Amino acid sequence: MSRRSEIEDVSTLQMTNKKNKRNSEDTSITPRNLKSLPKTLVRSEPKIETDTALLQSLIDGMSNITKIKDFERLDNLITRLRYRNLLRNIDPDLLQDLALRIKTIIEPTLRINYTTEYLEVCQEISPYLEPTKVYLNLAGSPYIDNKVLVDETIEIIMQIIRDSFEKLLIPLANLSNKQSAKLLADMKLQNCMANLCGILESLSGLITRGCLQDYWLMATTNILLKILFTQGLEMLQLSAAQTLSAIFGFYSKMRDQIIDEIIQNLPLMTADPNQAIGSKSKKLVSRDYPVYSDLSIRFCSFLVVHVLQSSCLLSKPIKPDGNLDCEVVLTQYEDTMKLVQYFCTNLAGKCLKSSGGSQDYRIFLEIFINDILKITYCPEFPLASKILGCIILHLFSMVSKGPSTGNLRYYAIERLSDIAKSFRSDIMQIRESPIVPHNIIPMPQTQHPSDNPNSSLCICKKGWSNSSCDMVQCESCWKWFHLDCVGLNLENYTEETWRCDDCRICECMQKFDWKRKTEKSNKKKKGNHRNYEKPASEESEPDTINPIAREIIYATEENEHIYKQLVYNFLISDNSYLKENARCVWLSLWIVKMIVDVDREEDLKEVMSLKEFKQYKKNWLNPPQVATGDFPKLSETGTLKVLKQFLLCFEIGATYTHVQNQIVNLLGASQPLTRSRALKGLAGIVEADPECLAERVIEEAVTDRLLDTSIAVREAACDIIGRFICHNSQFSSLYYQALLERLKDKGASVRKRVIKILKDIIVSNPDHEKMIEILCELIKRIGDETEGIKDAVINTFEYIWFENGTENQFFSTLVKVYKLLNMKEPIIQLFKIAITKGDSYKARIAKISDLASDQLYASSILSNSIVYAKILEILSYVDPAITSQHISTLYLFLTPKYNSAEESELLSSLCVIIEKTTSQMTGQFSQRIQKIETQLLTLVYTQGSGVLASALAALCAIVKDVTHNESLLTQLMKNCFILVSSQRRSKKLDPNILPSLNRAMLVLGLCIKYYNADIYNELQLEQGKQFSESIFDYFKYYCRSEAEGLRERALECLSYAWVRFPHLLQKSENLINDAWKKAVTPETKIRLLNMFQEFLSHCDLKTIEGGDEDHGTLFIAIQGYVGYILTLAKDLDIEVRENAADILKLIHLQGHVNPTIYLPTLFALLADDSIYIRETSFKCIETIFSKNSDIVLINLQPSLQESYDFQINTFKGTRSFTSQSESLYNRLYMLIKDRKTHRNKFLATISKLLEPSANPEFTFYLADLLSSLSFTSSEELTIIFEHINSKLQTNAYRLMRSIKLCCKNNDELSHEELMDTLLILQLFILHYFLSNVYQVKTDEEKSDKPVTKNSDEFPSFSELYEKLWKYHILEKASGEELKNLKKLMKESMDLHSASTDNISSRKRVRKSEEGEKEEYKRNEAEGYY
Repeated sequence: MSRRSEIEDVSTLQMTNKKNKRNSEDTSITPRNLKSLPKTLVRSEPKIETDTALLQSLIDGMSNITKIKDFERLDNLITRLRYRNLLRNIDPDLLQDLALRIKTIIEPTLRINYTTEYLEVCQEISPYLEPTKVYLNLAGSPYIDNKVLVDETIEIIMQIIRDSFEKLLIPLANLSNKQSAKLLADMKLQNCMANLCGILESLSGLITRGCLQDYWLMATTNILLKILFTQGLEMLQLSAAQTLSAIFGFYSKMRDQIIDEIIQNLPLMTADPNQAIGSKSKKLVSRDYPVYSDLSIRFCSFLVVHVLQSSCLLSKPIKPDGNLDCEVVLTQYEDTMKLVQYFCTNLAGKCLKSSGGSQDYRIFLEIFINDILKITYCPEFPLASKILGCIILHLFSMVSKGPSTGNLRYYAIERLSDIAKSFRSDIMQIRESPIVPHNIIPMPQTQHPSDNPNSSLCICKKGWSNSSCDMVQCESCWKWFHLDCVGLNLENYTEETWRCDDCRICECMQKFDWKRKTEKSNKKKKGNHRNYEKPASEESEPDTINPIAREIIYATEENEHIYKQLVYNFLISDNSYLKENARCVWLSLWIVKMIVDVDREEDLKEVMSLKEFKQYKKNWLNPPQVATGDFPKLSETGTLKVLKQFLLCFEIGATYTHVQNQIVNLLGASQPLTRSRALKGLAGIVEADPECLAERVIEEAVTDRLLDTSIAVREAACDIIGRFICHNSQFSSLYYQALLERLKDKGASVRKRVIKILKDIIVSNPDHEKMIEILCELIKRIGDETEGIKDAVINTFEYIWFENGTENQFFSTLVKVYKLLNMKEPIIQLFKIAITKGDSYKARIAKISDLASDQLYASSILSNSIVYAKILEILSYVDPAITSQHISTLYLFLTPKYNSAEESELLSSLCVIIEKTTSQMTGQFSQRIQKIETQLLTLVYTQGSGVLASALAALCAIVKDVTHNESLLTQLMKNCFILVSSQRRSKKLDPNILPSLNRAMLVLGLCIKYYNADIYNELQLEQGKQFSESIFDYFKYYCRSEAEGLRERALECLSYAWVRFPHLLQKSENLINDAWKKAVTPETKIRLLNMFQEFLSHCDLKTIEGGDEDHGTLFIAIQGYVGYILTLAKDLDIEVRENAADILKLIHLQGHVNPTIYLPTLFALLADDSIYIRETSFKCIETIFSKNSDIVLINLQPSLQESYDFQINTFKGTRSFTSQSESLYNRLYMLIKDRKTHRNKFLATISKLLEPSANPEFTFYLADLLSSLSFTSSEELTIIFEHINSKLQTNAYRLMRSIKLCCKNNDELSHEELMDTLLILQLFILHYFLSNVYQVKTDEEKSDKPVTKNSDEFPSFSELYEKLWKYHILEKASGEELKNLKKLMKESMDLHSASTDNISSRKRVRKSEEGEKEEYKRNEAEGYY
């Protein structure tokens, strides 16, 4: 019953809700306010005598076609009688008379002349459409007498339909111009199309009765398909779809043809109107089909589902005696599923084709999948989940295709990801708000939502707010709900009262007094059975468990019969053709699941005796009015939610698990891009439900990808974690350690992503338990060689330390960070950058200095005092002016009290602070400074080497900058020299004196290092000898001591002397050579490198006094030591190599050594496994190339050899480290290729080294290097291809003949020929790899045609060559190994021939080899290979 007028009466009542006043009359929006409906709207029971008289009078007045309104009244009367099953009570003769009159009226239509004057034709034919519709409405009614069905009349009507469309509407719409659009919008044509819609709908009833002949059906089908895919006839398309569905359902032999035609035309439909404008393929705009008020899909998607669904009919399985034939139900359901499979298979096949049209089908499939996901839980579309399951299987098949279908695989992965994301979002919704039948406890009735907050708590977990009061009250449990949450529109609501879905479910439970029986003994499988879906609860594997909680699954399984009945009740709200098919599909599915596995007759009888089965049978056989009974019907929103939970707990839940597992399995694919796309799909799942990150399968998958060999994959894995790690603190603990490891990743993008993630963690949760550890890890990256990462770290600490929080919080966090970090350099670097940002940052750091000084003064715990002193030390490095004001108080802590290691650490820090801030001291604290000077001297005499070095550095700084008391230092050095010289005269060193001797030498060396050279010009330690000579003699003596510790100390102190007296370096040549030779351990090597680096850092040849001869001598000495540096640059220990790389960088910057000496080593280091070494080497080469590009190209050949030797000797083989993919050779090539001459010379040099006589492992290394380069022009590839082809044309057939003869004569292939064969195979594989990756033909002329690398789905060169490595270790080849080699050679030759399309290029072989080819073919025919 309609309540529109009543709603209008209370419209003012709804508007007052916005005022938010506490007035029950204004705010209580409930259907109970609507007491009764107007009596005029109450439908009365019809009387057959009255209807018969009215029908007779209308027929009697039917003399011509002018009385259109009489035909409309007649059509309405027939429709009313038809839907009340009263048409059978009308006199058959009266109906026959009506049919004959209509035949007479419409016969003139056969004489209508269809011309291009479309409006005139429309005006002429329109009057005949109403009587045509009346006849079809009558003839299509069930139980009508067959006398009404006159073939001549039907023939005329079919002619009217065919001519109206084929000669009028379709030609007009196909004109596709402004004039045709204007005509189609004309009211006359609009009325004509509206009448034709009614005709098509009425024709559906005639089709269902099976009254049309086959040729009529075929002609109608073709017309309907044209209507569906013609732009401008959108008004007719819904009716055409219904009629086509009727044909599809009742005439099975036309189903395949209809599906094929639909599939053929699907690419014409597009969702983008811009594509339809000016499109060569005449694209059609696919309009939306409104499923519900807030849900719509593309009409083309609706058409497919509606047509497929119409093959399942309620009438077919009903026997003449009124019973249900279960075998027909089963057969009908299986036929429907076969049609689904047929459609999906054909559609997938269209997507798989390599032609250009496949892209259109892929676009449609994407739209179709999205639409299916929208209607999966709509009761009207039960086949949606089946279609989706079938599509998923085909997507699985696309994923498993070979490397040549990379784009198709990526497309399939994206579609699977969309499906999984949608399902996971639905699962999360059900998990958070499940529907579980339970007894409802009513709340106290209230007049307003704000009266009781508990009663106004909606299903969205939100209650009433002052901003809005759009809530409705359930009149059973008296709870309040938001109108949007329950999908309620009061204007369209037709019941007097409104009850929530929970109350309706509870009522449904009370109606059912029986439970579903699940005796598994009756369901044992025997023999061959049809396979249908298993409930997710039957799965036992841990990886296939439904992500929905088991409690929800168990509750859904227990109340399965209730959910099914609620779905059925929703579908019988009206008797539309769509819902009728939906009821049939649902009932078929439920019945089939009960009987499909039953073999024995006794078991079948037992199943059919179950009340559940009887209920299905009752729903099938009885009309909707009887089936409804007193059972409640849920709202649209409630029904969707019930069906969603039901499907997710069973069929779709299992489907989702399989899709998720497929995506997870793809994370282990061999191609990086596949893994990256799979991770992107997994990110969609996590985005839909972040809680899934805690699942074991996904956790392991993501953490494994953090260690992937591809940078892009690792970055994608980090991105997944980063988006959602702040969602739950549990995620932080799961992925925290794995993330920290990625801070050291070789990929800069990965490191940057991790830094952002860690920042998000501590910003979102400042009290995070891992905050200090995170800050420590972040600050370590301040020295990253990538500027972007350094900036990211700085921005993080700016936000945390300098822009937020107080100084006390800053200081407290800094103390904790240093305690855990125990490193000064990163913090120093951070603060140095910070003070350049502005005065505010500098002022905040100064405040930290004050706090540290105060805490140091107040601290009574030594460990805390050390930390505060370390912070002051850090700040003294940053800006000495910040800590200068605290120097005067440090003398209080320079007197040792405990003589412990911890106290030594404190003293060292204090000495460093003094050293760094002496330049800022003034005379106002002169007495305290003198006291500090004395205390420092005491520390030099009494403390260990660590404190001694710091104290002496501070003492020298004070003397130099403040006191100028140089006599104190000279006396100190003299005292130490006396001890050193006295022990030289001893024949045997006393072991007890060794510590003092070590101290004395250290003091001498450090004094030379820390104080300037002016003091040494007049200082003499021995009579008649210069200071430097005396020092050198004694240090030289002790460098040859038997005591290893004394020998190392003497050399160390001598290196300090090199800084002030560079000429001593030449004199130390023999000592240094001996030290290099004796350096075995990494520690010793690093110590020697540091000595040489310190000398180079402080010594510049331009500042050395003396003539050119002295300069040359020193230059020769330095070059002599460079050899040792180059050797250690290729050391097995990575720390040694990093130190050596630093020295090479320093040598390069100073420019004292010819670059040709160290350039090959730098080239080799581009493939080091340390990113620091690679970046350092590249920067040096980049500078060399910018100054003199020729020097790099001239030394390219020795550089390549050096690089190969480096891989062999350092990494023990070219395959143990993926040097080409991780190296910087490609970056170097991108630098070189800016100029064509340099590029061509670079490629030609490498190609010429691919000689048959060369080492095959070296040529493999070069070929692998070429395969790793990124080419952008076909000319680059042509240079390589020309060299390859020249080598192949010269040697390939010759070697193949030798192999053939050896196989024929059972001889051995010599080592030389074996090595030559391996090179030829390398060239074949390299050619095959490059031609496939870049899709370039070898016979293309030189040009700058752009090319693109697409190697992500193609195996790498090393992977293609993998099976040939076993031949590298052979001296000779014979037997099976030779046969396999021959097979590989033949396959390579065939691949090469296939990739060369130009026949003329194959005829460039010399004429002398023609005979060899012929002989090769003859032997092939004889079976030699």
